[in-house]
Amino acid sequence: MASAKIQIIQITNETVGGRCQETEKPYYSCWCETKDLYGKELYDAISIKLENTIAFKVRFCKKIKAIKHRAKEFVIDYDGERYEIYAVDFGNNDKNFVTLKANCIS
Repeated sequence: MASAKIQIIQITNETVGGRCQETEKPYYSCWCETKDLYGKELYDAISIKLENTIAFKVRFCKKIKAIKHRAKEFVIDYDGERYEIYAVDFGNNDKNFVTLKANCIS
């Protein structure tokens, strides 16, 4: 597992001049441990065509908790690439660590 800094970016749609525009704003920056999928997780991801998936293990906080119900609004910027969050795993709900599973989009 590698330790790295990630930037979580919120993407919102705003109406400007009668047109819908997508805007990005930094939401949260934190340290994480990156993990590749393996075993059953890997085979499940491949079956739904998510081969370039990484799991980011971050510390629990209120900002990460808020992502759970709106995961599609956020992307992760890691090592110059963008990852779309598709699952937020709170484990056993122990409120220590959260795993963000994301697929590469760039």
